[in-house]
Amino acid sequence: MASRKTKAQWIADALYEQIATDNRYAVGDKLPTERELVEEFKASRNSIREALKMLAARGVVTVIHGSGIYVQDVHINPPFHMDTPKDPILALKNIYEFRLIYEPEIARLAAIRATDEEIRDIMDCALEIVRLVDENQSFYKKDEEFHSLVTKASHNDVMIALTPVIMSFVVSGILISIASGGVQITNNNAREGHLAVARFIAARDEVGAYSAMRIHLETNLKFISTSNTTGPYTEQDHE
Repeated sequence: MASRKTKAQWIADALYEQIATDNRYAVGDKLPTERELVEEFKASRNSIREALKMLAARGVVTVIHGSGIYVQDVHINPPFHMDTPKDPILALKNIYEFRLIYEPEIARLAAIRATDEEIRDIMDCALEIVRLVDENQSFYKKDEEFHSLVTKASHNDVMIALTPVIMSFVVSGILISIASGGVQITNNNAREGHLAVARFIAARDEVGAYSAMRIHLETNLKFISTSNTTGPYTEQDHE
């Protein structure tokens, strides 16, 4: 006989449906506070917290301590999931240190190997990010798409296979940076950094593409290295 769902499982499924099917929340949106979810689902706080943990474990939401819970993605299913540590700045440093090792080389290979069509797609995506930033619209999905396109253009099957892992980090990095007070830095870097990488790839300049991607990633890393946003996640923070 099939086991009955717990209240927390039922809430997690309902929230997932709101995000994935009903489009009630988009990538980057902040979920209601714990108190509001208690009211909406007529559930205890323990059930709400357990449901949110389930969604975080699936990579659907990202917990940003001191800020709240944000929608990350419902389509990416990475081969592993990193629970967000209590110190979000440490988590983000680890992410960017990994990306600094990995992504500049991807950009270099893309400058050498990309087809003309792939270059057009990369440039179009970078220009779309510029438009979204200028119009103060969410650019998270396009940010993911840009890095996916560059990886695909590297024509390295191992790197392409790791794309879901990298993409699971991209939105988390953006959200934590913004929650740390880096809205302007994040927006400017999204606008200028992607465009610079795209232009060097289009010019078939492998050194320039490598350097531009490294600068793009280092800009955010330098910001979070001086950020003071630390501390445990509390109910007061989430409200």
